[in-house]
Amino acid sequence: MEFKAVWYSLFGLAALVMWSLNFWNVLRKPELVYPGTISGKRNQSLRMSVFLLGVLGWISLSYALMGPREPLKSIPGDIEVNDIFLVVDVSRSMLADDLRPNRLEVAKKKLREFSALRPTDRLGVIIFSEQVFTLLPLTTDPSLIDKMIKDIRIGFLGSGTNIGDALALAVARAQKSDTKNKVIILLTDGV
Repeated sequence: MEFKAVWYSLFGLAALVMWSLNFWNVLRKPELVYPGTISGKRNQSLRMSVFLLGVLGWISLSYALMGPREPLKSIPGDIEVNDIFLVVDVSRSMLADDLRPNRLEVAKKKLREFSALRPTDRLGVIIFSEQVFTLLPLTTDPSLIDKMIKDIRIGFLGSGTNIGDALALAVARAQKSDTKNKVIILLTDGV
């Protein structure tokens, strides 16, 4: 667990002190009040429980002001990160059933297995047929990568196989990256 700004909790604690002083009427001038009926113990226990709930609320607010967060994952500093672009053909020919159930489903299965083996690398997904589309920019979130690969479909990018533009887009995205190692993996049944 890490905190974004620990010193923000001081605002919540200062508010707790001011609220407590006001709640117990510490700074108020004394007044003479003639009570109608006094039910001492019941009134005091109710007042004390309200005070404890208020303290719990202010402490919770102070904790929230610190900005607690749990890091997604930590990568040791000596590991070299690679940028890997998965360029996937989504043309109609990928529906051929020479592999079971079809070429695209087999490719998606292998891509998901591959991405699970690369927890420290950044992966991006580019799909293409007649048109080219960046489905997922570089990321290290394994659940997002798995979901995006699982959701790859055929049909909305036309009917051709535009390998050249797909590779050009992957190269252009790789050039903008600051990492030393950049890899493009092309999955296609085109020539």
